[in-house]
Amino acid sequence: MKIGYTIRGKEEEDILLNEIGCEKVITPSSKEYLKEWEQAIACAQGHELVVINLLSTGLLVNQLGTQLNLLVEEPTVTVTFWETTQITSSCYKALLIQLAQQEKQVMSERTHDGLEKAYKLGRKSGRPTVNEKTIKKIQYLRAQKMTFRNISIECGVSLGTVHKYINLLEDSHHMEHSVLK
Repeated sequence: MKIGYTIRGKEEEDILLNEIGCEKVITPSSKEYLKEWEQAIACAQGHELVVINLLSTGLLVNQLGTQLNLLVEEPTVTVTFWETTQITSSCYKALLIQLAQQEKQVMSERTHDGLEKAYKLGRKSGRPTVNEKTIKKIQYLRAQKMTFRNISIECGVSLGTVHKYINLLEDSHHMEHSVLK
C-alpha cells in the first residue's frame, strides 16, 4: 500500500499523492517534524511512504539523511521521493544520506574551529572559575549560619557553586577528624 506524507497540507500535494496511488495521506498536526516523521515511518511499516520532495518532510538534510540511513540498515519501510525526475528515488536517498553525513562533518569542523579561535583570543569555555576570596567568603558565611540561597546571592554565584564549596569544606573537616583518631 502507498501512503503519502506531506507537512505542507497543500491541496495540490494531496491531489498529486492521490493520483500517484496513495490510499492514505499523512499530514502532521504539529510542527515537531522529526517526531512526526518517525511516527509516519512507524505507521507505514511494510508499506511504501511516498513524499513529493524534501520540502514535504519539513526536515533538514542531516535529519532526513539520518532517518533514511536507519531505513537502509533496517528496511521496514520503502520511502519514495516523487520529484526526482533526473535520478531514481534510491539514488536520491543515497545522495541525501551522503549529504547529511558531510553536513554533520562540516558542522563538527566549524564548531571545533570556532572553539579553537575563541581559545586563541583568550576566551575560556566551560564554567567560570571562582577565586579563592569568594570561596573563603562562602565558607565564612556558612559558618555564620547563613542559608545557601542567601550565600549564593551575597557572593554572586550559583546555588550549586555554594553547595560545592560547602561540601568540600565539610569533606576536608571530616577527613581531618578521621586522620586524627
